[in-house]
Amino acid sequence: LSKHRSILSAAALVVVVTTFGRLLGFVRDLVIARYFGASANTDAFLIAWMIPETVTPLLLEGAMLLALMPLFARELERRDTLEELLSRTLPPIIAVLLVLSAAVALSAPWTVPLLAPGLSTSTKLLAVRMVGIASVTIFFMGLAGYAWAALNSKHIFGVPSAVYAAYNLGILGSIVLLHERLGIYSAAFGLAFGSALMLLVQAPTFVRKVGVPRLSF
Repeated sequence: LSKHRSILSAAALVVVVTTFGRLLGFVRDLVIARYFGASANTDAFLIAWMIPETVTPLLLEGAMLLALMPLFARELERRDTLEELLSRTLPPIIAVLLVLSAAVALSAPWTVPLLAPGLSTSTKLLAVRMVGIASVTIFFMGLAGYAWAALNSKHIFGVPSAVYAAYNLGILGSIVLLHERLGIYSAAFGLAFGSALMLLVQAPTFVRKVGVPRLSF
């Protein structure tokens, strides 16, 4: 009976935290509309916003969970620890994510006109700069997805469910605190900051319950 209660409590916690994160997403959209409205600057930001919107289903919710969860589960069955698997998988994943982030940032002058043809020169330049900022989300969301898969394999679900709340709080905080000084750039920096919080909110539990990879050269 106590086991069923703990499962129900964990499920309720996940639902509450996830719902809170989704509500913050709605507030985030209202805040963006309130401070920036419909303008060329907002159009430039929306181009940059396509990056995390694409990365989220691919890396955070998709590839990382689908590819890594079976590996983590099998490793736990064999060794009852993930430390060795972390040492084998995390460094190359970090390298790949860094390369992808750099590639998106460096290719922005060519990809932005393809994604949004007809932009004015100033708007295109603004979009290119914000794509460069938003490219950081590839790195942090990919690692957040890795941590999410590892924690789920350890039957830890509450902390990973907080990633969306952390993400939206990062965007909201950046806009509210920096919009007067940075304008629309505050929203772009919010994407980067929010994605970093997705990883940071899981980091203490990850280190405590999963471990830290041992790097060797």
